[in-house]
Amino acid sequence: MAVVAVDFDGTLCKFAFPEIGEVEQIHIEVHEIVRICKRRGDIIILWTCRDDRGGRLYLTEALDFCKAYNIPIDYANGYPNPGWEGFKLGEVIPCRKVSADFYIDDHGVNPIHESSIMKLWKANEEIENLKADVKYLREQLDKCV
Repeated sequence: MAVVAVDFDGTLCKFAFPEIGEVEQIHIEVHEIVRICKRRGDIIILWTCRDDRGGRLYLTEALDFCKAYNIPIDYANGYPNPGWEGFKLGEVIPCRKVSADFYIDDHGVNPIHESSIMKLWKANEEIENLKADVKYLREQLDKCV
């Protein structure tokens, strides 16, 4: 399981802030990558500068978009680690930096091509397979002793 933070504007839809942008083929493919992450058991964080302050519900609009496009989101702009309150900027605004294993962002990782995230998944799968093999071999050795 990994924690995956996914940006909204420019990543899940075309950048058009404060409006919600159109969805193009690249965005549909990113939607599917997020769904794959969720099926793998990953935790998905919507990681965006949008919030519901200032009279308009920008974050709620983004979450509604995700629901309409069947994009699974577990948390928005945060991840509740037990015993961790997070950092604060002054006493008013919580820090927007989220802790994640992977960040999917139109200004960062391109998850469509053989990107670093896919390479890490493959490496993680290989490690898990090796662990299973070692466990099996130990069980077989224990039977022999």
